[in-house]
Amino acid sequence: MSQVELNIEKLFADSFFRETLSAEIRGIDTEIANLRAAGKRLKSNPIYKLNDADNWSVNGLIRVFTQYYITRTAYYPTAVRSFVSSMILSAANKTIAYYKSQSQEKPVI
Repeated sequence: MSQVELNIEKLFADSFFRETLSAEIRGIDTEIANLRAAGKRLKSNPIYKLNDADNWSVNGLIRVFTQYYITRTAYYPTAVRSFVSSMILSAANKTIAYYKSQSQEKPVI
């Protein structure tokens, strides 16, 4: 059984990963819009902080993750870091599961 090597750069460039992350962003945007339409007022949260910094996008989430966890060139509050990590890891897990289901090859990260 051969292995497919999937490193972080390949993962972040992968079209399935990027679309999965984008779909998660759209889903959250829809939930927020529905809450607002229902008259709910949302408190400050990581999404608003990411949006204010122009990081509420696929590229923005990858940038925040990379700057804090990989290159260690920026600081972000714990709530933002945790939220971004969960979004990235969720999309990564779905991507790995997708590729595992597509072939008998085992991804290596």
